[in-house]
Amino acid sequence: MVNKTSSHKQNSARVASKRGLRSRGNSTKQPSSPRSPGLREQLEQVAHGLFHVSEADYPYRFFSLPSESEKDLSAQGFLIRLGVSQQFTDEFNVPTDKLVSEMALEDFFPTIDVLADYYGSGKSDPKVVSVWKRYQKLEALLKKHLRGVRVIRVGSVEVRSYIAGLDKDGNIAGLLTTCIET
Repeated sequence: MVNKTSSHKQNSARVASKRGLRSRGNSTKQPSSPRSPGLREQLEQVAHGLFHVSEADYPYRFFSLPSESEKDLSAQGFLIRLGVSQQFTDEFNVPTDKLVSEMALEDFFPTIDVLADYYGSGKSDPKVVSVWKRYQKLEALLKKHLRGVRVIRVGSVEVRSYIAGLDKDGNIAGLLTTCIET
């Protein structure tokens, strides 16, 4: 009588051998090369634990949208990518300039002075300096991996702020947070 398990293992080893693969039991298996983290993983890792400083503190979350051209990074183009049509803005009589605005990335993240006020301490406080350096690292990462990066703000009072640019595949990607402005 043939042992089916033994026969199956032998067949698997033969197939693996023909394909140039090593069997699992082989101790000479080469270590796999570490996978470099993608844009999402990098942004989430650096942004983890950071919050947008406003009347309420919201975290940063990764987002991605398909894009057809760089025009999609304009205020109007971005609204269309989000699914807000001209018909919507016309029907509800919401002027586009009241619904969406843009700002430079350099003006978005808190300065060391803002962080010192937020934590109720001085600019030389190790916690303030540490958090400020993390924001600088996040800004540098965004600039490194996204083309045309800017902040697109949608709404009023509860403003969705999209730190957006074009990724290596031409899609819109970046981080999203909420700002409360009363």
